[in-house]
Amino acid sequence: MIGFGRYNPFPFRLGGGASTVEDEHSALLSRYEPGYDTSDETAKAAEAYAHASAIATGWALDGRLANQTQPLKMLEALTVWEQATSLRPSADDLDIDRRRSVASKLRGIPNNTVADIAAASAALLGSNFVAANVVPPSDEVVYWPGGPGQPNGGPGPPGYEWSTNRATVQITVTKAGLSDREFDRRMSLLFTMLDGMVPAWMTFTVNLGSGFIVQESLIGEMGL
Repeated sequence: MIGFGRYNPFPFRLGGGASTVEDEHSALLSRYEPGYDTSDETAKAAEAYAHASAIATGWALDGRLANQTQPLKMLEALTVWEQATSLRPSADDLDIDRRRSVASKLRGIPNNTVADIAAASAALLGSNFVAANVVPPSDEVVYWPGGPGQPNGGPGPPGYEWSTNRATVQITVTKAGLSDREFDRRMSLLFTMLDGMVPAWMTFTVNLGSGFIVQESLIGEMGL
């Protein structure tokens, strides 16, 4: 049966080795021992525990303050950074999803290479992100107006007279573990993030498969 006491505060801490209070208390008692009786019932032991508690509280406060600069760990600063990055979460958004949105937004502000796009997408979607790929050079297709073969002078097929997949990044995702509603919500967040992050000369597709079609998404979901 778990009891309350010096090292069993509430809520209970189970596992994980000694707590910070225990480590600090033990360290202080070891310094007292040459000159004082440090048995548990003495005033010196109680004094050492009070000091250890104060030190542990300081460590905890420092850790929590440091987390305010890390999007995936921030608490009080979350709403501040949502406002700063123009994010507007809905009332039913989970805190972890809000943190992921901030993390992806901050990643996209200064950087927009394919590696950054992949990292931001992974930060937003977590395990539902699979990969970010570009078209291999051997598969690149470019159509532009001015060539022979079409009534309008363009060499491409109808509807693609001026198009290319050279500057397209493909985000592949998985729907595993998500309901239709939750998946659509996350895809909406992803599209909003990518729209603000991808350079003007680049476009993107999001899909659940492995194909690559210029300006077409293979996601197969209504409303996206």
